[in-house]
Amino acid sequence: MISPDAHPRLREFAQAVRYSPTEVLTLDSERVVTSHNRSSSYTYGYKLPSIVGHKAQDVLPDDETRESRLEFIDRVLSGEQIPPFEQRRLTADGEAVYVEMYGGPIMDDNGVIVGMFASSRDTTQERLRRAARERSERQLSQSFQAASIGVLMTDLDGHVTRVNRAMCRMLGRLEADLLGRPFELLSEPADARAVPEATRHDTDEAAGLDIRTRRYEHPDGYEIWVELFVSLVTDADGAPSHYVIQGQDITQRHEHEQRLQYMVDHDPLTGLLNRRGFDHGLRERLRNADPAATKGALLLIDIDGFKRFNHARGHRAADQAVKEIAAALAAARRDFSLIGRLGSNSFLIFLEGVERTHAELIALELSPQITAAGERVFRDPESPVTASIGIAFPQSNGRDAVDNLLDHAASALYAAKEWGGNRYAIYSPED
Repeated sequence: MISPDAHPRLREFAQAVRYSPTEVLTLDSERVVTSHNRSSSYTYGYKLPSIVGHKAQDVLPDDETRESRLEFIDRVLSGEQIPPFEQRRLTADGEAVYVEMYGGPIMDDNGVIVGMFASSRDTTQERLRRAARERSERQLSQSFQAASIGVLMTDLDGHVTRVNRAMCRMLGRLEADLLGRPFELLSEPADARAVPEATRHDTDEAAGLDIRTRRYEHPDGYEIWVELFVSLVTDADGAPSHYVIQGQDITQRHEHEQRLQYMVDHDPLTGLLNRRGFDHGLRERLRNADPAATKGALLLIDIDGFKRFNHARGHRAADQAVKEIAAALAAARRDFSLIGRLGSNSFLIFLEGVERTHAELIALELSPQITAAGERVFRDPESPVTASIGIAFPQSNGRDAVDNLLDHAASALYAAKEWGGNRYAIYSPED
């Protein structure tokens, strides 16, 4: 409803906002209500004719908002610019609601203030939703910090935006040291050779989950292994928003797995690689070898007449001799790529990237060292420990390369034995 006695500029304004979804009223310079739109009637239970033509102080409810609303009217009529503010009100039925209130002066063509408008938008539901969201975020934040598992968030570029106490404790770092840093850079291993071992990366595309294993250097000087579960979070429109990373300290599990793996791949008596471990390492080296480069040489070493020592001195002394010989072989040279124990008295050595002459020199060096190691146990100069050595060279990188290489080395060893032992022989396809 619009007062017919209102200033034309006030009537124009009232017509413009007649069907506005927010409550809008106009007052003249004497605080008299000149218009009041339909939305206000619906929101607060007023009847449209009930307040038009009356002064604000006569129609405002006598509640805690009365003085502040009158002050607001006076300030606007004086020309003051007042930013929007929230206010608690009571409807005609006594129900509490919250409104966002703002307003401004209305001027004539000469810039004289002839009145004002006041607009109030019901924010009760927004306030309830905001309170629920804040409560949920507070609960989430408390759960985030109280979680026993390490959790952090990163932006799409991988920079840490949030981190909980468990993650800080696990990594041995302060929150301030992590925030803003690229998370991937924290996992640089101290030993560059360990990089291939430091990463296990699985992907579950259906679950949107990456599982990664990383090795970290703790500030206190020890290593920790962490299993990371990386999830991509999207927004309401499905667009990528950020990453959530959960981390679990698996150092003990990793060490246990390493011990088990060591037991699987190593000979318990000598600590050298067993046949399985040596075979795996040899396959990997041949598979990764440069086809144009020299691949290396395999030495198959067998102690001559070892059964005689076993029967004469017993298993305990024979085992001690094997341990001494294994230690001598392991200490003989540092350029052995692989060294392992094939059987009770047989050993394997792979020399990566060596030529034939180099392999022969090494075989000649090893023979007296094997004899000296045996002498430390058996102490019998009349019956020294000697060894026969078969040498073979890889011919290919194919699937059968390892099996063929072992067969060739065994053929060369057999030839060395046939020639009386205590010597080396080199495999030749013509033999």
